[in-house]
Amino acid sequence: MTAAAAANGTLSAGQVRAIVANVTAHTMGLFAEHEADMVPLLAPMPAADVASAMRTWAALAEDALDEGEPAEPSSRLHLSKSLEGRWRLDGGLDALSGKVLDTALGLAQRPDVEGEPSRSPGERRADALVDICSFFLAHREHPSSSRHRPHVDVIVTLEDLRAGRGGECPDGTPIDGPALASLVCHSTMHRVLMAGSVILDYGTATKTISANLFHAVVVRDRHCRFSGCDRPASWSDVHHVVHAEDGGPTCPSNCVLLCRRHHTRLHRKGWSAELTDDGAFVVTNPDGRVFTSHPPGNRPRPPPELFWATG
Repeated sequence: MTAAAAANGTLSAGQVRAIVANVTAHTMGLFAEHEADMVPLLAPMPAADVASAMRTWAALAEDALDEGEPAEPSSRLHLSKSLEGRWRLDGGLDALSGKVLDTALGLAQRPDVEGEPSRSPGERRADALVDICSFFLAHREHPSSSRHRPHVDVIVTLEDLRAGRGGECPDGTPIDGPALASLVCHSTMHRVLMAGSVILDYGTATKTISANLFHAVVVRDRHCRFSGCDRPASWSDVHHVVHAEDGGPTCPSNCVLLCRRHHTRLHRKGWSAELTDDGAFVVTNPDGRVFTSHPPGNRPRPPPELFWATG
């Protein structure tokens, strides 16, 4: 059936290669039994997704055909990039590993706060998983620094950066404009001057946020400053209120702590923010609604008569 689908164009050559790569002599008979159901499911998928689906099938097929004593299923995790630049995550975990991940995701999730679009449970879990990975990358042990940014390299031209367009990773993975802008706020920058494919000059790595500035902002803000969010400082970035690509200065009066989700959101079209002289952080969403948060030690105090009235 797979051969017939390849012959009539239902399956592309790339899809066929992905199928064949994951069928062995041991599992060929089982695949023949499943072929009538699987080929229609695989046909609409990009070749990269077919490969991911077939890897999952191959792992399950090997387990099903194991002739020895049934063993505890092993844990598997597959992460593959689609042809559109997105990523697909699938796999299976044993009972203990699954419970560990479920507990971690439950603790890392945060509810939606007033003023931002609501997320589905799946979106909240995805955000929580990325936050957990970002926390690990930022706090790995290393002798040269007490804080480390995630190791994600993005290439962008100065023109695209100023225009709010995105960039791409060295492997071609696209990074959209808002995500790139959030990285520029708190990252290490390398300048490379090129003429066509010839490198004319390159600069030394420059941190957009120094360790001293980061700790100063932490002392003031304590946690993500998006109204209603309590994500701690250790899970947060420093955000330029007037964006760095727009010439915003890198100083405490133009910087606030924001968790990854809210940091990216404030770089999206229609959102604006202001940091007042007394440290109030005022956010306006695309609908024009305004939300204000205050540093823990500088919240508005009620008038004196209210203190007297309440004792």
